[in-house]
Amino acid sequence: MAQRCPYARAFTDIESLAIDNELVRLFKNDEIDLATITYVTLLKATGRRPIQLSHLKAKDIQKTIKQNPLTKLEEYRFLLAIPRAKQRGGSFRSELASIEISEELYLTLYNLIQQNQAAVNKILTNEIDWEVMPDAGELPLFVDLSFVIHFNARSEVNLALWQKDVLHTSTKHLWAMLKSFYRAQRAVSERTGDIIQINARRFRRTIGSKMGQQGHTAHVIAKRLDQSDTQNVMVYVENTVHTPITLFAK
Repeated sequence: MAQRCPYARAFTDIESLAIDNELVRLFKNDEIDLATITYVTLLKATGRRPIQLSHLKAKDIQKTIKQNPLTKLEEYRFLLAIPRAKQRGGSFRSELASIEISEELYLTLYNLIQQNQAAVNKILTNEIDWEVMPDAGELPLFVDLSFVIHFNARSEVNLALWQKDVLHTSTKHLWAMLKSFYRAQRAVSERTGDIIQINARRFRRTIGSKMGQQGHTAHVIAKRLDQSDTQNVMVYVENTVHTPITLFAK
Protein backbone atom coordinates (compact mmCIF):
# COMPACT_ATOMS: atom_id res chain seq x y z
CA MET A 1 0.00 0.00 0.00
CA ALA A 2 1.28 3.48 -0.82
CA GLN A 3 2.75 5.65 1.92
CA ARG A 4 0.36 7.75 4.02
CA CYS A 5 2.82 10.63 4.50
CA PRO A 6 1.24 13.78 2.96
CA TYR A 7 4.62 14.76 1.53
CA ALA A 8 4.95 11.49 -0.42
CA ARG A 9 1.45 10.15 -1.04
CA ALA A 10 -0.88 10.75 -3.99
CA PHE A 11 -1.84 14.34 -4.79
CA THR A 12 -5.30 15.50 -3.78
CA ASP A 13 -7.57 17.09 -6.40
CA ILE A 14 -6.79 20.51 -4.92
CA GLU A 15 -3.04 19.87 -5.08
CA SER A 16 -3.31 18.64 -8.68
CA LEU A 17 -5.18 21.78 -9.69
CA ALA A 18 -2.58 23.94 -7.94
CA ILE A 19 0.21 22.19 -9.86
CA ASP A 20 -1.66 22.75 -13.14
CA ASN A 21 -2.03 26.45 -12.35
CA GLU A 22 1.68 26.74 -11.61
CA LEU A 23 2.58 25.03 -14.89
CA VAL A 24 0.51 27.59 -16.79
CA ARG A 25 1.83 30.54 -14.79
CA LEU A 26 5.50 29.60 -15.12
CA PHE A 27 5.20 28.83 -18.83
CA LYS A 28 3.46 32.15 -19.54
CA ASN A 29 6.22 33.94 -17.63
CA ASP A 30 8.94 32.06 -19.56
CA GLU A 31 10.23 30.51 -16.34
CA ILE A 32 9.96 26.97 -17.73
CA ASP A 33 10.30 25.83 -21.35
CA LEU A 34 7.97 23.80 -23.55
CA ALA A 35 9.87 20.57 -22.97
CA THR A 36 9.48 20.92 -19.19
CA ILE A 37 5.75 21.63 -19.24
CA THR A 38 5.31 18.72 -21.66
CA TYR A 39 7.24 16.31 -19.44
CA VAL A 40 5.38 17.27 -16.25
CA THR A 41 2.04 17.07 -18.07
CA LEU A 42 2.93 13.60 -19.39
CA LEU A 43 3.82 12.40 -15.89
CA LYS A 44 0.51 13.72 -14.61
CA ALA A 45 -1.57 12.30 -17.48
CA THR A 46 0.07 8.89 -17.91
CA GLY A 47 1.73 7.91 -14.64
CA ARG A 48 4.45 6.24 -16.67
CA ARG A 49 8.04 5.93 -15.50
CA PRO A 50 10.60 8.54 -16.66
CA ILE A 51 12.55 5.91 -18.66
CA GLN A 52 9.42 5.15 -20.69
CA LEU A 53 8.74 8.81 -21.45
CA SER A 54 12.37 9.36 -22.42
CA HIS A 55 11.90 6.76 -25.20
CA LEU A 56 8.96 8.53 -26.86
CA LYS A 57 9.24 9.53 -30.52
CA ALA A 58 7.29 11.91 -32.73
CA LYS A 59 5.51 9.01 -34.42
CA ASP A 60 3.97 7.93 -31.11
CA ILE A 61 1.22 10.56 -31.18
CA GLN A 62 -1.84 9.91 -33.33
CA LYS A 63 -5.06 11.68 -34.25
CA THR A 64 -7.80 9.42 -35.54
CA ILE A 65 -11.51 9.78 -36.28
CA LYS A 66 -14.19 7.70 -34.58
CA GLN A 67 -17.98 7.75 -34.65
CA ASN A 68 -19.81 8.69 -31.48
CA PRO A 69 -22.22 5.77 -30.82
CA LEU A 70 -24.85 8.10 -29.38
CA THR A 71 -24.79 11.08 -31.74
CA LYS A 72 -23.48 9.13 -34.78
CA LEU A 73 -21.20 12.10 -35.41
CA GLU A 74 -17.52 11.72 -36.22
CA GLU A 75 -15.13 12.85 -33.49
CA TYR A 76 -11.38 13.09 -33.19
CA ARG A 77 -9.60 10.64 -30.93
CA PHE A 78 -6.09 11.39 -29.68
CA LEU A 79 -3.71 8.55 -28.83
CA LEU A 80 -0.22 8.18 -27.44
CA ALA A 81 1.76 4.94 -27.90
CA ILE A 82 4.10 4.63 -24.92
CA PRO A 83 7.08 2.25 -24.93
CA ARG A 84 6.59 -0.44 -22.31
CA ALA A 85 9.05 -0.90 -19.51
CA LYS A 86 11.79 -3.16 -20.91
CA GLN A 87 10.98 -6.80 -20.25
CA ARG A 88 13.67 -9.44 -19.79
CA GLY A 89 15.20 -10.09 -23.18
CA GLY A 90 13.43 -7.10 -24.72
CA SER A 91 15.06 -4.33 -26.72
CA PHE A 92 14.66 -0.57 -27.07
CA ARG A 93 11.00 0.24 -27.87
CA SER A 94 10.23 -3.43 -28.61
CA GLU A 95 6.74 -3.12 -27.12
CA LEU A 96 4.34 -0.17 -27.00
CA ALA A 97 0.96 0.35 -25.34
CA SER A 98 -1.49 3.03 -26.55
CA ILE A 99 -3.59 5.20 -24.25
CA GLU A 100 -6.12 7.90 -25.07
CA ILE A 101 -5.03 11.46 -24.27
CA SER A 102 -6.74 14.84 -24.30
CA GLU A 103 -6.66 17.15 -27.29
CA GLU A 104 -4.80 19.68 -25.15
CA LEU A 105 -1.99 17.22 -24.43
CA TYR A 106 -1.90 16.16 -28.08
CA LEU A 107 -1.41 19.79 -29.16
CA THR A 108 1.31 20.28 -26.53
CA LEU A 109 3.16 17.23 -27.87
CA TYR A 110 2.67 18.39 -31.46
CA ASN A 111 4.10 21.83 -30.66
CA LEU A 112 7.13 20.29 -28.96
CA ILE A 113 7.78 18.16 -32.04
CA GLN A 114 7.63 21.24 -34.26
CA GLN A 115 10.05 23.02 -31.94
CA ASN A 116 12.43 20.05 -31.95
CA GLN A 117 12.42 19.90 -35.75
CA ALA A 118 13.39 23.57 -35.96
CA ALA A 119 16.09 23.16 -33.31
CA VAL A 120 17.62 20.17 -35.08
CA ASN A 121 17.65 21.98 -38.43
CA LYS A 122 19.58 24.86 -36.89
CA ILE A 123 22.34 22.37 -36.06
CA LEU A 124 22.48 20.16 -39.15
CA THR A 125 24.75 20.97 -42.06
CA ASN A 126 22.01 19.72 -44.38
CA GLU A 127 18.56 20.69 -43.18
CA ILE A 128 15.78 18.11 -43.17
CA ASP A 129 12.47 18.68 -44.92
CA TRP A 130 10.34 17.10 -42.21
CA GLU A 131 7.19 17.23 -44.34
CA VAL A 132 8.61 14.83 -46.93
CA MET A 133 11.12 12.86 -44.87
CA PRO A 134 9.67 9.30 -44.72
CA ASP A 135 11.06 8.61 -41.26
CA ALA A 136 10.45 12.01 -39.64
CA GLY A 137 8.58 10.18 -36.89
CA GLU A 138 11.86 8.75 -35.58
CA LEU A 139 12.68 12.15 -34.04
CA PRO A 140 12.78 11.78 -30.22
CA LEU A 141 10.11 13.68 -28.34
CA PHE A 142 12.77 14.68 -25.83
CA VAL A 143 15.84 15.08 -28.03
CA ASP A 144 19.39 15.54 -26.76
CA LEU A 145 20.65 18.35 -28.99
CA SER A 146 24.21 17.99 -27.67
CA PHE A 147 24.42 14.58 -29.34
CA VAL A 148 22.91 15.99 -32.55
CA ILE A 149 25.75 18.54 -32.56
CA HIS A 150 28.30 15.79 -31.88
CA PHE A 151 27.19 13.46 -34.67
CA ASN A 152 26.61 16.30 -37.15
CA ALA A 153 30.24 17.36 -36.73
CA ARG A 154 31.21 13.81 -37.68
CA SER A 155 28.71 13.67 -40.57
CA GLU A 156 27.03 10.71 -38.91
CA VAL A 157 23.43 11.90 -38.69
CA ASN A 158 21.45 9.28 -40.60
CA LEU A 159 18.31 7.16 -40.31
CA ALA A 160 20.08 4.40 -38.39
CA LEU A 161 21.09 6.95 -35.78
CA TRP A 162 17.55 8.32 -35.40
CA GLN A 163 16.26 4.80 -34.78
CA LYS A 164 18.58 4.23 -31.83
CA ASP A 165 18.23 5.60 -28.31
CA VAL A 166 21.39 7.71 -28.41
CA LEU A 167 19.60 10.94 -29.40
CA HIS A 168 16.98 10.57 -26.67
CA THR A 169 17.32 12.73 -23.56
CA SER A 170 18.53 10.81 -20.53
CA THR A 171 16.36 10.21 -17.48
CA LYS A 172 18.92 12.24 -15.53
CA HIS A 173 18.10 15.26 -17.69
CA LEU A 174 14.36 14.63 -17.31
CA TRP A 175 14.89 14.54 -13.54
CA ALA A 176 16.65 17.91 -13.78
CA MET A 177 13.70 19.33 -15.75
CA LEU A 178 11.23 18.18 -13.10
CA LYS A 179 13.49 19.55 -10.37
CA SER A 180 13.63 22.94 -12.10
CA PHE A 181 9.83 23.05 -12.13
CA TYR A 182 9.64 22.02 -8.48
CA ARG A 183 12.04 24.76 -7.44
CA ALA A 184 10.18 27.43 -9.42
CA GLN A 185 6.60 26.50 -8.53
CA ARG A 186 4.76 27.92 -5.50
CA ALA A 187 1.78 25.56 -5.23
CA VAL A 188 0.81 25.07 -1.58
CA SER A 189 -0.69 21.86 -0.16
CA GLU A 190 -3.94 22.30 1.75
CA ARG A 191 -2.87 19.36 3.93
CA THR A 192 0.53 20.62 5.08
CA GLY A 193 0.50 24.35 4.38
CA ASP A 194 3.88 23.88 2.68
CA ILE A 195 5.05 24.03 -0.94
CA ILE A 196 3.98 20.77 -2.59
CA GLN A 197 6.72 18.17 -2.86
CA ILE A 198 6.82 16.95 -6.47
CA ASN A 199 8.38 13.82 -7.92
CA ALA A 200 7.49 11.33 -10.66
CA ARG A 201 6.35 8.61 -8.25
CA ARG A 202 3.66 10.84 -6.72
CA PHE A 203 2.03 11.32 -10.13
CA ARG A 204 2.01 7.53 -10.55
CA ARG A 205 0.46 7.06 -7.11
CA THR A 206 -2.18 9.66 -7.88
CA ILE A 207 -3.43 7.78 -10.94
CA GLY A 208 -3.37 4.43 -9.13
CA SER A 209 -5.20 5.77 -6.08
CA LYS A 210 -7.85 7.58 -8.11
CA MET A 211 -8.54 4.42 -10.12
CA GLY A 212 -8.82 2.48 -6.88
CA GLN A 213 -11.37 4.96 -5.54
CA GLN A 214 -13.33 4.57 -8.78
CA GLY A 215 -13.61 0.83 -8.17
CA HIS A 216 -11.23 -0.47 -10.84
CA THR A 217 -9.72 -3.90 -10.25
CA ALA A 218 -6.03 -4.42 -9.52
CA HIS A 219 -5.67 -5.93 -13.01
CA VAL A 220 -7.06 -2.81 -14.69
CA ILE A 221 -4.87 -0.53 -12.57
CA ALA A 222 -1.79 -2.62 -13.35
CA LYS A 223 -2.51 -2.35 -17.07
CA ARG A 224 -3.01 1.43 -16.82
CA LEU A 225 0.29 1.85 -14.97
CA ASP A 226 2.06 -0.67 -17.24
CA GLN A 227 2.83 -3.07 -14.40
CA SER A 228 3.71 -6.54 -15.68
CA ASP A 229 1.51 -8.12 -12.98
CA THR A 230 -0.72 -7.16 -10.06
CA GLN A 231 1.73 -8.29 -7.38
CA ASN A 232 3.12 -4.80 -6.69
CA VAL A 233 0.32 -2.59 -7.98
CA MET A 234 -0.90 -1.83 -4.43
CA VAL A 235 2.30 0.14 -3.88
CA TYR A 236 0.65 2.86 -5.98
CA VAL A 237 -2.86 2.66 -4.50
CA GLU A 238 -3.74 4.33 -1.20
CA ASN A 239 -6.51 2.83 0.92
CA THR A 240 -8.99 5.58 1.76
CA VAL A 241 -12.62 5.67 2.83
CA HIS A 242 -13.45 6.00 -0.87
CA THR A 243 -11.53 2.88 -1.94
CA PRO A 244 -13.55 -0.37 -2.21
CA ILE A 245 -12.33 -2.78 0.48
CA THR A 246 -12.34 -5.64 -2.06
CA LEU A 247 -9.42 -4.04 -3.92
CA PHE A 248 -7.18 -4.73 -0.93
CA ALA A 249 -8.52 -8.18 -0.16
CA LYS A 250 -5.95 -10.96 -0.41
